[in-house]
Amino acid sequence: MSLYSLIRRIGSSGFGYGSTAEEVSAGLDLTGKCILVTGGNSGIGRKTVRVLTMRGATVLTTARSESKARI
Repeated sequence: MSLYSLIRRIGSSGFGYGSTAEEVSAGLDLTGKCILVTGGNSGIGRKTVRVLTMRGATVLTTARSESKARI
């Protein structure tokens, strides 16, 4: 089995390489939870903030500068 096929397969959780944050967090109710995400102005952090708020969480996030925080 190649390394590529190991990475691409679906794990025991039912999620794999192609799973989205929305799929993984489906059914998750974070209402009333407050979560801190560092680096929330770009990349994985930004996607994390978006999905957590979509699931009802109050999210505090950081950015390297005030201008980057104003996205």
